[in-house]
Amino acid sequence: MRARIVPIALDERGMAEIDAAARALVAGRLVAFPTETVYGIGCNAYDPAAVERLMQVKGRSPEKPFSLHIGRKEDLVRYVRHVPPAAEKLVKRYWPGPLTIVFPSVDGRGVGVRMPSNRIALELLRRTAVPVFAPSANRSGEPPAKSANEVATALGDELDLILDGGVTTLKEASTVVRVTDGGWEILRRGSITEEMIRRTLGRTIVFVCTANSCRSPMAEMLCKQMLAERLGCRIGDLEERGYSVLSAGTAAIWNVPASYQAVEAMAQRGLDLDGHASRPLTPGLIEDADVIFVMSRRHADSILQVMPEATDKVRLLDPSGQDIADPVGASVETFVECAEHLEQFIREALESL
Repeated sequence: MRARIVPIALDERGMAEIDAAARALVAGRLVAFPTETVYGIGCNAYDPAAVERLMQVKGRSPEKPFSLHIGRKEDLVRYVRHVPPAAEKLVKRYWPGPLTIVFPSVDGRGVGVRMPSNRIALELLRRTAVPVFAPSANRSGEPPAKSANEVATALGDELDLILDGGVTTLKEASTVVRVTDGGWEILRRGSITEEMIRRTLGRTIVFVCTANSCRSPMAEMLCKQMLAERLGCRIGDLEERGYSVLSAGTAAIWNVPASYQAVEAMAQRGLDLDGHASRPLTPGLIEDADVIFVMSRRHADSILQVMPEATDKVRLLDPSGQDIADPVGASVETFVECAEHLEQFIREALESL
């Protein structure tokens, strides 16, 4: 029996059709639906007969598992026991979107999960109270379908229902990345590139003082220099290596240059601070940071008043717990001495990181 094609608009009638499609999925039917990448074939993962039928339609062996599709981020905990920190970053940045993440599993095979951004897909998945497998709507080895007509041409006789949401936006399959506590690897390339993932999973280190004109900009430059030396790269290549080093001030305003003493102290080390422009420490920067090194307890208190949940990432730069004195208004020699202390503390901090 040939699959019924149902044009879907996001109106009352369309929602009723999506409700009916969700009920069909639960009942073991195979339902094709659009995502932002390509069309997928939805299947009730709890129904062995439906899963067997899906494998036959796809021409896929049981050794190659299907990925789950979910309609809400909070549904992830229903299917995944452990979410590595790197995966948490990817979920936050790219879901909903064209990224399938393979999470660790007890059997070692991994559990692939994706939350698409297509509205029809999300509405369908949110109305389905069972886990949904949703591989691309094509036979294994053939091009994925990017429209309902392409689905019907390739698989129309083997499916029960096709939700027609027009031509997909991205027209290519999702990126697939496997994430463990020890690292990550790209399993399939897609619109989210390896460089984008590397940037997302990189460490963001933030140094904080008061006005972001003396201590923290010097600390930023010293840290960049030491990281580049450790990695054997140029300072300008750090972000490609997965490190973002920034500085900010708890009472800073935008775009004030570093003090001339700080510029001179860094110049004596071959570092250029002329282009520095101050920035205030914003809630967004606090949230994005992996670690925030502060110069004094007062800075730490200021941050935690704004965002108490940042306790685990805020650290005094001096490991002894002492404040680093503000050299503002002092001589270049005092700034040079301050830079020597900063270098020592940063070197110790990088060992711990």
